[in-house]
Amino acid sequence: MGKQRRHSTETDDPDKALLVKLQFLEQQRQNPEEIEAHTEDLGKLENFVRDALMSYAHQTCTAKMGRDSMSVVDATLEVCGVDNLSVADGSIMPRVTTGNTMAPCVIIGERAGEILRRKHKL
Repeated sequence: MGKQRRHSTETDDPDKALLVKLQFLEQQRQNPEEIEAHTEDLGKLENFVRDALMSYAHQTCTAKMGRDSMSVVDATLEVCGVDNLSVADGSIMPRVTTGNTMAPCVIIGERAGEILRRKHKL
């Protein structure tokens, strides 16, 4: 079986493009005679990195569960301020995980099942 790659926290870093650009600039600093020749390349590099960079992580955390003012979903998975609407997927996670989201989503689904069984006396 092939070796699985683990996602690093760098993948989740929104400033990854800036980090790549700084590394590029550091390489240029070490070769000062090439700086002028690559001035145009810096803009091209920045555009490339911003256009090409993507996350390999599953998108989550768009409807945060919690008790603060930024929370969309409460502890019973109901959308705050909207009657008869619940959310039971990865969007309710309060923070992006650095690992796979499958296991947390399974737990969220199991919890949703428990809540619905209790609510509807099933």
